Amino acid sequence: MEAHNWKERRPRRAIAACIALGLALAAVLVVLHPTLRGPQGLAGNSDYRAILGSEPAPGVGLRALERDAQSTDAGTRSATAATVKPADPAAHTVSVEAKPMAGGEPAPTGASDGTAKDTSGGIQSDADTGTYAGAKAANDLKPSLPADKGDPVATVSGWFTEPSKDRGIPAASLATLTPPNDKDKLCEWKYELVDAKDANGDGHPDYVHVRGLCIYEKDANADGNPEISLKMARDFEAWDNDSNGVFNVLTGKQGLMAFADPNSNGKHEVEAKALWNLEMKDEIEDQKPELVRFGFGGVESFDLNESGTVEYERFLGAQFNVTDANSDGIAEEVEASVLFYHTYDIGDDGSREYQGVARIHVKVVDANSDGHNESAAVQFLAYEALDMNLDGNPEAARGLAFEMSATDANSNGIPEAICLEAAAGAFLDPDSNGHANAAQAAGLEVMVTDATDDGHPELVQVTYVAMAGVDANEDGHPEFAAAAFAQVNVTDADSSGIAELIEARAIAGAYVDANSDGIHEKESLFAARATIVNAIEDDHPEHVLVEAIAYEREDPNQDGVYEEQRAAALRLEANDTNSNGYFEVVTAQAWAAHITDANSDGIPEYEGALYAKYTATDANDDGNPENRTFEAVGYEYQDADQNGVKEWENFFYLRYTALDENSNGIVEKVSADAAFVHVEDKNQDGTPDSKSWVIIKYRAEDTNEDGTWDYEDLLIWKHTETSP
Repeated sequence: MEAHNWKERRPRRAIAACIALGLALAAVLVVLHPTLRGPQGLAGNSDYRAILGSEPAPGVGLRALERDAQSTDAGTRSATAATVKPADPAAHTVSVEAKPMAGGEPAPTGASDGTAKDTSGGIQSDADTGTYAGAKAANDLKPSLPADKGDPVATVSGWFTEPSKDRGIPAASLATLTPPNDKDKLCEWKYELVDAKDANGDGHPDYVHVRGLCIYEKDANADGNPEISLKMARDFEAWDNDSNGVFNVLTGKQGLMAFADPNSNGKHEVEAKALWNLEMKDEIEDQKPELVRFGFGGVESFDLNESGTVEYERFLGAQFNVTDANSDGIAEEVEASVLFYHTYDIGDDGSREYQGVARIHVKVVDANSDGHNESAAVQFLAYEALDMNLDGNPEAARGLAFEMSATDANSNGIPEAICLEAAAGAFLDPDSNGHANAAQAAGLEVMVTDATDDGHPELVQVTYVAMAGVDANEDGHPEFAAAAFAQVNVTDADSSGIAELIEARAIAGAYVDANSDGIHEKESLFAARATIVNAIEDDHPEHVLVEAIAYEREDPNQDGVYEEQRAAALRLEANDTNSNGYFEVVTAQAWAAHITDANSDGIPEYEGALYAKYTATDANDDGNPENRTFEAVGYEYQDADQNGVKEWENFFYLRYTALDENSNGIVEKVSADAAFVHVEDKNQDGTPDSKSWVIIKYRAEDTNEDGTWDYEDLLIWKHTETSP
């Protein structure tokens, strides 16, 4: 948590203090300069009054936009909170007949029932997150803004793509206002001493008030229309209450007005206005200010086609406060906020179709001034909207919110709690009627708890929720909808720094209702779970389990009978009971099933199932399994005319075993058995017209264990018989 609990003095705070002291020193030098004794009457100067007379503002649109941003954030969070978790795919078992065909066909024993079901009963419907496939329609949710075709849930750094970049407006900068050959000395400052008091007459003013003005204009062709104009004004006051020659209180402001007219026709392509405010107090004069406050506001506008209508305008505002009440050089409170707002007139007609805002607020508190913050918080909000018809209902909008906080109540540098929350959402309303035709939202929450305050969290929890939906005709029946949930928990109950339990769960679902009648033509579900147990708390987990399951079904004619059903499952488990790094038992299993009922009459034309299992056993726990076995069985058939007589059937079986009975790492025996059977009944009389099978048996032994087989035997039996 160095990011929230600095153990050295904060560089940024020191910089702020140096800036304040530097400005104070500059003000003192200005006041004492003998040429300032003649008043120049800047208070009556129109440029001076214009520069400092009013603070730059972002326009009336900002307030409404911030309100919309807060509303969108709240709506996004409520959408994710209300998202319904998809059902567990295990509740949708696909039962497939999977057995050897009737008759005397030679086939190995050990056939599977082929049923695709929950692999262990451990994938629960209360799982809290995941990912899902088949969400192509989600791509349609991305708002298409003037110069931003990207993902609506983008990184913060790329969130605001300046729309003007596609309209020939240069990057936001005052660089065009800087004279190319006079960068070091823009202009001569002219100061006037407004007031000065020296009550005890010791030559050290107790109070001074100074004004200054700096004007630079460049008119290369001398036509009276400057290509560049830059005007700055200052107004500073300083107090030295103990009259010892050191000013300990300084307040002041500095403003700027500028424009650029590159073609010198009297029409400004770029205009800018900015105002800085500063307040600094160092009552005990130890060069460690007890208070520093700094504020900035600036507006820049662009009218590159010189139509008299601003195409693009942006505002930047910032506030920075540092409080060090006991003046020990370590601030008890630091607070900063930055606001960026921009707006674009796409049609160059005086309207503002696009608006965007971003605000960040940071606050840290070190009440006992020990260098360890008791609390720290960061808040970020970004929002942008496109309203082409200016009816108040944006056709596209998206928002992003981020909050992070840390608490170190006993101020020992180790937070007891850290919380991070993020939410992002976007919507499309092409017909601009106030009802979203498409929406998506996502939320992320991270919680870290260290109750023992030793730097080893007892619990780390990450939760993710996402949803998406498309309701193009706005009838309340989405044509597409999807939801995903995920959660990861890391538990270190004894706070030893080694997690005893890691759990991850995910569940997701999506459906398509193309004709928007409330009956789904297609549904997909997915769930997964992973667990790692390390109860002995070393580098070797005693138990590892990974499970996954998926289910998909299709009902194109929406009669309630599914024409296609598919299911899959996977399970991997490993046990190392003595936690020595060698698993005694490793098991991997996989299931798959498929059913087709093309005419939707409830009688499948096709069914197929596959089951596979791998097991490795290391009884003496030395890393060399004594037995490794792989088995697979599959069955499928077709009954195209659905008369109950199968046109063809296939059966497959495989078993492979490798034995290292003395567990020295060299396999002594290998055996493999495989069988494939195919039956056809083309005339559908219930008696097979043809039967074919292949049986393979393989044996190998390495009796002297030198890595070379001493004995090998291979048998292949092929047979085909037909009925007249």
